[in-house]
Amino acid sequence: MRDITKLLDAFGIPNNIKGYQYLVSSEKLVAKNPLVVHSLKNELYPAIAKDFNTTTLGVEHAIKNAIKVGWESGKMRSVLNAMLKKPIFGPHDKMSSGEIIALIADANFDFIDSIPNAEPKKVEIVNDFERPVGRIITVIKAHKSGAWHKAVGLYIVNDKNQVLLQKRSRFKSTYPGLWDATCGGHIRAGETALDCAIREAHDHLGLQLSHDDVEFIGSAKTVDVNSHKWDRHFNKHFVAFKNVDLKKLHLLEHEVDDAKWVDFDDFKESISKRDKQIAARWHAHNAFVKYIEHKHIMNHDNLQPRSSA
Repeated sequence: MRDITKLLDAFGIPNNIKGYQYLVSSEKLVAKNPLVVHSLKNELYPAIAKDFNTTTLGVEHAIKNAIKVGWESGKMRSVLNAMLKKPIFGPHDKMSSGEIIALIADANFDFIDSIPNAEPKKVEIVNDFERPVGRIITVIKAHKSGAWHKAVGLYIVNDKNQVLLQKRSRFKSTYPGLWDATCGGHIRAGETALDCAIREAHDHLGLQLSHDDVEFIGSAKTVDVNSHKWDRHFNKHFVAFKNVDLKKLHLLEHEVDDAKWVDFDDFKESISKRDKQIAARWHAHNAFVKYIEHKHIMNHDNLQPRSSA
């Protein structure tokens, strides 16, 4: 089986949205039966939906979104023109989902290595004690194999004691449409945890943070297993104290649907109740809550003048 992920990465389609996984599945199904490209809604999408335990309509929307993201990035158009060896696709041209799926099925992936910026995101693999083992692989391969790798989570708090939460895109493969920490992501090979947290804040929300803005909260090992992914992460949690104007945020479309400030006490209560509207990263959320409470105690204890005897 060819590695379709090389082509999807070159297209600029993020590997953590549902449509990416559905396109990988479509390539496998089309390889078995090429005729299904002529019957997307009646055969191909239902087969993918059954495999992922979702709906046919959900598969259709997610694939369309993935293609939209790739096209708007400009990378898909460039790759298609390179594949055809002549620039026939302009900025305003579009291709249907069926055309893209059929093209993927017939594509020769060997040329991709020569395309600038076609390299997929890669992570450093570590052992059970978080020590590097000398392997660097793509994120999607790490999730398929269950290899341990590293990730970060960042919470931003303002001077009103509010927490900035992001609403994960409804097209994400994990916790779609749920409220989560301000931002987070995988630590890339050669990148520090702190640099990753700062980069994710910029990439997801358009925020500019410095190393001095960010404080380390703690670490945790987590395992998330489902029928298609085996995520094993060493997580590094951070907090930044910064006032942010929501109107000036630049939300990354395929990652974040919305952002809002939430009172710390309300967030704490939601965590204690395991609110279903919040991504179930309970260890990270609890670590953040405890850190903020401890910091407030450290900052405010003994600050009041004592009464004279």
